[in-house]
Amino acid sequence: MMRRIGWSWLIISITLLSSLIMASAADEDKFFHGAIIGEKPYLSGIEIKVFEEIHVRGSSGKAYRFSVYTDENGRFSFEKPFGTCFCEINLETLPLGYGISKSNIYVPRERISDEIKLSRITDVDISPEGEEIRVRFLDSADYEVNVQYKIVPYDSEPMELGCEDLKSITSYTYGGEVVTAWNSFEYSFTKDISEYSSIEKLNYLSNKGIIEGKNTYYSLLLDLLSDGEEDNIECGTGFYLELFEYSEVCDDPILKTRIYKILGMEQEEPDNNTEETKAFETKEIFILSAVLFLLATMGVCIIIFKCKRR
Repeated sequence: MMRRIGWSWLIISITLLSSLIMASAADEDKFFHGAIIGEKPYLSGIEIKVFEEIHVRGSSGKAYRFSVYTDENGRFSFEKPFGTCFCEINLETLPLGYGISKSNIYVPRERISDEIKLSRITDVDISPEGEEIRVRFLDSADYEVNVQYKIVPYDSEPMELGCEDLKSITSYTYGGEVVTAWNSFEYSFTKDISEYSSIEKLNYLSNKGIIEGKNTYYSLLLDLLSDGEEDNIECGTGFYLELFEYSEVCDDPILKTRIYKILGMEQEEPDNNTEETKAFETKEIFILSAVLFLLATMGVCIIIFKCKRR
């Protein structure tokens, strides 16, 4: 009998202990523990924004829930929202001159911890990538780190160019600054455009602000088209449609006439007699109104006179 009771208590104890362990593990799964590792004096006060993944009508997104901040040891923790969430490190709260190994953390329900490295920036690599500027901030081990920055290109000075000027241009130099909270880094690059056609050069320089104003652009385009850059402009082609659309809003009558001519369209002659016609019509209406008023007045007078004679 005593042996059975002993076994029963043992089973109950094991069951209770297992339940407690499972409950503790379940509670632990509700929390996420993170750490930013690096030089200790710079680890505190970094903001971590927490977003929850949401699904609305078949599309997914994220909604901001709250923020937590690192302690003096770079640690942070929070109770995870229901479902999947995301952590986003606010780069503006990093210590000056430092970057982090990653700025976003994906946190599914089963993930409970992660570490991010904070490193001092020792080099900045700026290079052209197509029409864009690529910026890489590197630490002492040449690993790329994430930093808050913005690219500020220098404004281009407009130039007065003709057809021959466009044809002779072979390169374009541009520059700017990469600006951070603690410093700015200048860059300057030269792009080879020697293989561009004159019209491609015109479009490229116009996009860079070298060609100022729509009228100047289209005047140069007409010069190039008339100079044999294009053998002809067929109806429905890109150049035809572009010029036709601009002719509708062009405020330069000479340029407008040139556009109509190169498109092979007849320009409507302005009606010079419009103002004279309007003035004449106004005069006729005034005379007619005066005559009608006079006749009406005479009619009233005759009626009054006949009434008095009776």
